Amino acid sequence: IANDVRILVEHPANTSVVAQPFVITGAAADLSAATGTGITAVHVHLYRDGSFVAAAAATYGNPRPDVVAAYGLPPQFTNSGFSLPVSGVAPGTYKLYVYAYSQLSGWSAYVLTVSIDLKVATPTVEPQSGTYESFAGVLMHTSTPGAQIRFTTDGTEPTPTSMLYTGEIFV
Repeated sequence: IANDVRILVEHPANTSVVAQPFVITGAAADLSAATGTGITAVHVHLYRDGSFVAAAAATYGNPRPDVVAAYGLPPQFTNSGFSLPVSGVAPGTYKLYVYAYSQLSGWSAYVLTVSIDLKVATPTVEPQSGTYESFAGVLMHTSTPGAQIRFTTDGTEPTPTSMLYTGEIFV
């Protein structure tokens, strides 16, 4: 039997960097199914450094008329969408295996690599911006444990290579 299972992962994109929480979304269908989508389950497994981390069943059967239209599929594949919210995963680079089960073809997989960042709370800065008569020490804090604060002095958005805040700054 030919395997006609198609798995499309829309979010996150392969090799992307995402902040938590995020939702894995896509569509899965067995094109050889006579009725319905032919898929009875979608599961997602996470691996880090070759080691299994977690697995969960995605919600399957979400309406996806856009997928049907984009790929010229018959209307029977409309409810081929899946979604899985992700949160509480340690930051790092993961392999995500998205498995779809078809009663005709068995399990099929789509694999992608995703870097998951920890969502960091917005830092607070003391004192607030303004004009001061004398030198002021600037303190920065974030409520996210273990987070690094990167900053700039020219008003541009900080990047991973911007200056690292290590303590009070006198201006």
